[in-house]
Amino acid sequence: MTRWLLAIASRVVPRVRRDEWLERWEAELWAFDDSPKGSGPHPGRLRFVLGAFPDALTESFDGWREGWSLAGLMADVRDGWRSIRHAPAAAATVVVIIGVGTTSAATIFSLIDATLLRPPRGLGSPEALVQIGRHDSMRFDSFSYPNYRDLSEALADVVDLVGYTNMSVVIGEGLDAEVAPAQGVTTDYFRVLQVPLTGGAGFTPGDDVGDRAQVVVSQSYWRLHSAAIEARGGTLAVNGRLLRVVGVAPDRFVGLDVGRARPELWVPLSLARRSGDDRRFEQRDHSWIWTVGRRRPGVGFVAARDAVVAAHARLADPENPAMGATITVVDGVGFRPADQAEAEQVLGTLLGIASLVLLVAVSNASSVQFARALGRRRELAVRLALGATPFRVLRGLVVEQSLVAILGAGTAFVLTFWTTGWLAVALPYDIAASFGPDIRLLLFAIGAAVVTGTSVALWPLWSATRTALRSGIGPRAATRSTRRVATLLVATQLALSTVLLVAGGLLLRSAARASEVRPGFAIDDVLVATVRVQPGR
Repeated sequence: MTRWLLAIASRVVPRVRRDEWLERWEAELWAFDDSPKGSGPHPGRLRFVLGAFPDALTESFDGWREGWSLAGLMADVRDGWRSIRHAPAAAATVVVIIGVGTTSAATIFSLIDATLLRPPRGLGSPEALVQIGRHDSMRFDSFSYPNYRDLSEALADVVDLVGYTNMSVVIGEGLDAEVAPAQGVTTDYFRVLQVPLTGGAGFTPGDDVGDRAQVVVSQSYWRLHSAAIEARGGTLAVNGRLLRVVGVAPDRFVGLDVGRARPELWVPLSLARRSGDDRRFEQRDHSWIWTVGRRRPGVGFVAARDAVVAAHARLADPENPAMGATITVVDGVGFRPADQAEAEQVLGTLLGIASLVLLVAVSNASSVQFARALGRRRELAVRLALGATPFRVLRGLVVEQSLVAILGAGTAFVLTFWTTGWLAVALPYDIAASFGPDIRLLLFAIGAAVVTGTSVALWPLWSATRTALRSGIGPRAATRSTRRVATLLVATQLALSTVLLVAGGLLLRSAARASEVRPGFAIDDVLVATVRVQPGR
């Protein structure tokens, strides 16, 4: 029984150390059996053999630590790189397959990262910003100007508020006029958001109702029209008025509303009203100002939220239903709460489709790697015969697969410079977000390619290792399990490809039907114009 327990304990010891460990313990056991009786107290035979289990665990840990040392991993990297150089055509094929598959996932991730995972770019300390909205009929809504002003004064010691509204303006005059998205903002908008302007000092601080003929332009608009603006003395015609350009926004600043069009201009809030009509600034039941606040230094989100709720309770009045029944404070800026849920659903679906494309790609790559590993049976058999464990051989193959996946991720990162530009054009409407390749996208591409590629290839590579162990050095036909693995890989590829083709076909069919919907009138040769008539004329 003692030798049987010793054999069980030896299974924990790494294979390269097992024979030596067994010889040592069997020699000690033999010396224990032949020790003369009466020479001194000693433990019983069974108790002595049970001590082999802790020693086997120690031996296993030492072997694991030695096998996963930096030197061992670097040796695997060198062997993997040498193997790639010996078969460049196969490696290049796998790199292209993984690169194309990873590009789809990386492109969608760049969109998700720019819209959901990070705040709009160009803001200073965006973690201190909050969105404030009133809830009326379960809807996150804006404020009227009088209610915004009262709330801003009540929270002056806790949160600095800014207000803005989305609008469209006509830039230029005559045949050169064009419609562009813009925002009417409070005069402290850029100061509170900590957006550094170039080419000017920004809006003159003071009362938001005061009529100021000022405008801040985006960096992209300035690059295209700077010569014309400077030729007119630094002015720009907006809605038929000459406004003085007082600043240029940073290149990456796209405003606060990710779900809306990217503004080309920012004008004082007073210019958002119609000429001669001040009712928009006087009526409490006319809600049109979206509100964002910056927490003052030392004020946490919970404290800011409690202060906003308390201020709303003081300002709420039955005669002022426009303040809303409740008020909501959202940590961070970007999508509004209602748009956030819809965006998460749409982008999650796109990421799922891109993940299927990535799985098909890595399945194809794994098939190539699996076939190549089977072709290297003699090499693997020699390594096993020289004392390498199947796990050690498998680790070398996985490291080689990871190197190929990293090269594929690098290829995908380069391709995303083109795909993200195409995505910005292909989106059905403009969104206020800047997305493109950066270090986060590179890390995502490497992680997705390596994790997905190695996990899908783990079973085929292990099967190839076991085949080499059974077949030995001589040539031998593929075993039944090997053929089963190959068949499963092909079936997986066909199944995923079918799902993608069906989903893509349904999507194209839905888009085609949506494009054929008639509005109920002839849309050819239709000219749309906006006429604003001043009161009393």
